[in-house]
Amino acid sequence: YRTVDRKLRNIVYGNTIILRERGRIDDPAAAMATLDKWLAKQKKSPAFQYYRNVVNDYRKNRPKEAELKAEAENLYRKLYQAVRPEPFIVEISR
Repeated sequence: YRTVDRKLRNIVYGNTIILRERGRIDDPAAAMATLDKWLAKQKKSPAFQYYRNVVNDYRKNRPKEAELKAEAENLYRKLYQAVRPEPFIVEISR
């Protein structure tokens, strides 16, 4: 779940950067061009490696966003079921 959630968070973060840079998230080519320009401006940032990973994840996972959301929901349901306590009987005797 954590891996899928990280991919979804990187998509959201990429969309946030694109919108902040006044790009278009509805056009994949324009969105990537905006992210590439933004990344080029971040070369001197101490967090450049992190930003590059976010952009690469965005490039790879944005087309699979709907599948990732469905997988995250399915995994969350499985986790919820796995941690549900099962009823049990306690017998107190003297």
